[in-house]
Amino acid sequence: MPTRADLERTGRWLEVSDEEWAQQHASVKAVVDRCLANDAWATKIHKNVAVLLTASVSSRPYLKGSVESFRRLGYWTVLVYDNFVDPTWGGVDYNGWMPPKDVMDLLDSFLIATPYQTWGGVSYPYIFQLRIAAGLFQGFDYVLCANGDCILEKPEGFPQLLELMGDADLMSTGPVNEKEVGTAAFLVRPAAFVRLAKHLNDHVVPYEAYERSTQEYGNTEGRLAAAVRELGIKQAIVPNQPESDQHHTPQGTWYDLVGFRHIHGEHNYAYRYKAIPPHPRYFDPRFMSEADYRGIVAYHEQGDTAALKDWWCKT
Repeated sequence: MPTRADLERTGRWLEVSDEEWAQQHASVKAVVDRCLANDAWATKIHKNVAVLLTASVSSRPYLKGSVESFRRLGYWTVLVYDNFVDPTWGGVDYNGWMPPKDVMDLLDSFLIATPYQTWGGVSYPYIFQLRIAAGLFQGFDYVLCANGDCILEKPEGFPQLLELMGDADLMSTGPVNEKEVGTAAFLVRPAAFVRLAKHLNDHVVPYEAYERSTQEYGNTEGRLAAAVRELGIKQAIVPNQPESDQHHTPQGTWYDLVGFRHIHGEHNYAYRYKAIPPHPRYFDPRFMSEADYRGIVAYHEQGDTAALKDWWCKT
């Protein structure tokens, strides 16, 4: 493999013709340029934080905006994806369920469980995704794990978030209480992440483990709270808690510091409860109904809630 030193005309290259040296120089420069181009993404592997986004086909209306916003942090970004294809449906085009190429091009790594899935709901695949992904991050100091339908509007505030975490092993967006720990996003140290992910997985797989734990642990937020409690994970609790784990309105410490928002939650809430939807820049119209996207655009172009009357859910 040539180095930049080989671009200098020294040694035997002083004895060859200018034409021959020009050809050699061009050949070496092409290899060096290709290697240097890798630094744009490869050097992120040496930073102290990695980003893990979790998503499925239902995240695709929000995934492009999510990946774009988290990439602005400048950290190694991994997407772990649930293919969500149930073989009992029949006639499903697998390509129609994957992230588009322009989203894949923004990622540093991509991880997927390849067998066809029959689980249906969100908790089982999410827990499985964490277990598969957690072991990837042992070379980092922190993992920022977030749902692929969330964004950061102020990534420049991220150092303040790290400072707030202090020497804790885990810090969630919230809400946090005895019975649940919010899973929309959390910061976690890799060693604790592996332990938490294993605890979650061990209590849903095999199915008899899920049957034993479901009444006590409940949903995914409840299961994470149980894992934190039973493993003795040191947790930092943010001072300003959101109203709900869906983050249906932008609020809380994570919103204050990094502009954390759950676009999917805001979208659903606005539609059902006659509120204002997020800006269309956060949506990918390729994976939405034309009427849905058109209604959101109409409001943000006109600034008049009259444009939303036909968009809001009819109740």
